[in-house]
Amino acid sequence: MQSASELVKDALSGPAIHEGWERVYRNPGSERLYDLVFDWIAQHGGVPAGSRWLDIGCGIGQHAMRLCRRGYRVVAADFSPDRVRAAGEHIREMGMANDITVQREDLVAGLSFAAETFDAVLCWGVLMHIPAVETAMLELIRMTRPGGKLFVCEGNLHGVDAAIARLVSLARGAVGNAQHKQIVMKPLGREYWLKTEDGELLIRHTRMPAMARFFAQHGCRLQARISGEFTERYSQGGALGRALHAWNAMWFRRLRSPYFAHGNLMVFEKLI
Repeated sequence: MQSASELVKDALSGPAIHEGWERVYRNPGSERLYDLVFDWIAQHGGVPAGSRWLDIGCGIGQHAMRLCRRGYRVVAADFSPDRVRAAGEHIREMGMANDITVQREDLVAGLSFAAETFDAVLCWGVLMHIPAVETAMLELIRMTRPGGKLFVCEGNLHGVDAAIARLVSLARGAVGNAQHKQIVMKPLGREYWLKTEDGELLIRHTRMPAMARFFAQHGCRLQARISGEFTERYSQGGALGRALHAWNAMWFRRLRSPYFAHGNLMVFEKLI
């Protein structure tokens, strides 16, 4: 019988789920917002230009390229052979193959780099799909040098999107049309298991304070917690989608309050 981690890896090894995410979440409105977020990282993240970054769970390499454009040296890595190939092709097409190293790495099985290799580590929307999340977080810490920074972006259990998702799930279950195979509340958040055509997928809405405590217990100090996307409900498209993109941009520019926002970016400094 396959473990939970093996089930998720099987589902995410091929292109189908990733390409579905690309169609929904890679759009002009989101790209503009991500550029704002990475401007903030470069200006306020405390990582000098020229520093070496690891972008783990890089997908097609969009965030790795954002880091590179802001003067950083970047290794972009993913466990999926399909995503490594896609990232390599995309980065070459953008003329950045000489500036970004792309390679296959497995965060749960253990990365191939020596401990404390990187000045900064980015893990954006990745931990939420990993059953063995504590193992993955320890590996992020291991990769970071003392005094280095970890940038972790996750979906917030107390955000508006998580509340809507829970209500929709309860409503569908009440009429016998449950979307999720299983819903479990764990110390680090509520875990939804979805059946897809490519296998079983985990989505976790994270207890952000619990994640911060885990990092603190392992020698990392929380330096900042800000919003990313307030909501991902723009995925519904149309006029509502355009309005929500504008709302996301306004929220980030003027407030950045993470507490009711879906996307939460936490910045940690590794102390030891």
